[in-house]
Amino acid sequence: MKTELEKRFGENIFAEINREVQRKRSLRQDADGRESGSLKTQTVTYVRAGYPAGENRFYMGQAALEGDAVDDIAAVAEALAIARELREEGVVPETVDPSTETIVQEAARDWMELGAIREVLARVRAFLASEGFEKVSLTGEDAAWQSETVNTCGAHTRSKRCVLRVHIVREGRDYLLSGDSFEEFDLRELCALMQVEDELAACPSCPAPESDESLPAVLMGRAMTRLLMTAWQSFEASAYLSGSTPFKGKLGERIAAPVLSLKDVPVLACDAEGTRTSESVLVEDGVMKDLLGLRSEMAGLGFVPRGNAGRTASLVKSYSLRVVPRVLMIEEGEASAEAMIRTIKRGYVITEAFDQFHALDPASGVFHFPCRGVTIADGKAVGKFEEITLEGNLAELFASVEAVAKGLHRELLTITETFTVASPAVKVSGIHLSH
Repeated sequence: MKTELEKRFGENIFAEINREVQRKRSLRQDADGRESGSLKTQTVTYVRAGYPAGENRFYMGQAALEGDAVDDIAAVAEALAIARELREEGVVPETVDPSTETIVQEAARDWMELGAIREVLARVRAFLASEGFEKVSLTGEDAAWQSETVNTCGAHTRSKRCVLRVHIVREGRDYLLSGDSFEEFDLRELCALMQVEDELAACPSCPAPESDESLPAVLMGRAMTRLLMTAWQSFEASAYLSGSTPFKGKLGERIAAPVLSLKDVPVLACDAEGTRTSESVLVEDGVMKDLLGLRSEMAGLGFVPRGNAGRTASLVKSYSLRVVPRVLMIEEGEASAEAMIRTIKRGYVITEAFDQFHALDPASGVFHFPCRGVTIADGKAVGKFEEITLEGNLAELFASVEAVAKGLHRELLTITETFTVASPAVKVSGIHLSH
């Protein structure tokens, strides 16, 4: 590619082509066994190209084209035309830290046909029925992603992955199983979680708590995942560099209770910049260890880039590289959610939180989550409530964690199909609820 571009545009340009392919086959079965299927495919070619403006700095233009038949040279020309305009306008150039790696990773298995997905759903349904959980709606998905990146610095990376997911809806509550195969699904832990949530949902309704005091609580996984959907931004390298995080200056220091660990696990072998991906342990036993960033941002901090570059053009009309977590999760503990609830003399269980994209300020860590929950007395559920707000600060919440349960609740984030958040239930020493 480099030779072709040099002949056309000269030797001093930088150009990078990132082609992202997504393909998802779905099969939905309602509680009565009626089926419907769908197939979605999308190929987008992202190009960034520019002219030098000093060491590692370029006037960069960008372009994005959908479809399988994209003329790469024409796309680079489009991006360079934008770069020329930016140079003429005197726009501040970007710092670029290009990959020079060669990475090729093929999918561990072939993409599933509908018959294979149907067989997986039958196995899931049979297991749930054997545990007493019937009348469930199931959606099986086999999602395949491929990311390929080439640039004028010699990088050529290609990674492909197929992930099997099963969405379960029962009694108005949804659950997600995810893995490379059925054998990776932890159905026993899922059933234990469903049993606890059934018991909490069965207690009578009661007025929302009036007390202003801080009381112990268990935050169920579906409450914690809503918090994580925004909280990850407090671990962005750019936020750390600018001081726009409650954890500024805390790298290498304790920011959470020793029982809490938070990590980000890769999905593909390389990201949209062509960076080799690796696991990022953001918090280990309560100590802040790592950040999420683009190559240039991590280099500015002297950190190894973990491959968090992605794009979110499906949500907003922007093709810029940005930080995207992969599978962000709080690591499981040893306790059960049921056992943690029994230790509460007087307090709450927060069963669900809402408004996950607006309720937490990642710069300060302050949050105000509308939520619903259950009042606990002497370790037992006495009444469920809603229309109340969970208030607090991310740093204080992390520091107050006393125990972490087994069993992960998973949720997808619509911003990108490869982003999943996962969390077990956690017990904290105190939370504040307000009307």
